[in-house]
Amino acid sequence: MADLADRANDIAEAYAADGVAHARRALERRALEPCGCHWCGEPLRQANQLFCDRLCADDHATTQRRGML
Repeated sequence: MADLADRANDIAEAYAADGVAHARRALERRALEPCGCHWCGEPLRQANQLFCDRLCADDHATTQRRGML
């Protein structure tokens, strides 16, 4: 027969497993989908690219950090 400590441990493990599953799902999703440069709109050379170069990526990140997007 499970006592109170065993049940509490089971609940804590379930919460931890749920948190890990949620974090994994969040990591699998992309905030931006590849469809051309998200900053300047130029076509991209590779299918999985999000920006055409480092400058566009940096400009987008800076603007996003400032809360302008």
